[in-house]
Amino acid sequence: MAKNWEQEVKGVKKEVTEAANEQIRYQTRLEEAKKQKSETIAKIKAKGIDPKDLKKTIEDKEAELEASIEAIREYLPGDEDDSED
Repeated sequence: MAKNWEQEVKGVKKEVTEAANEQIRYQTRLEEAKKQKSETIAKIKAKGIDPKDLKKTIEDKEAELEASIEAIREYLPGDEDDSED
């Protein structure tokens, strides 16, 4: 009977150790993610952009890019019939 309990205690100890190791891994990943977030925010700020306005800034830049592409297309040789559609 004692042997059964010993095995059970060993099994529980192993589970606790594994859980503690997993917690350490997750904590490390969390710290790395926080560090990466801080670095990314710093890069955004270095470009003169407020991170809170990032979505709007991206939308504005996309609109500018689309306008530039359309302007370039006007100067490209192509089928003259395309502009009449």
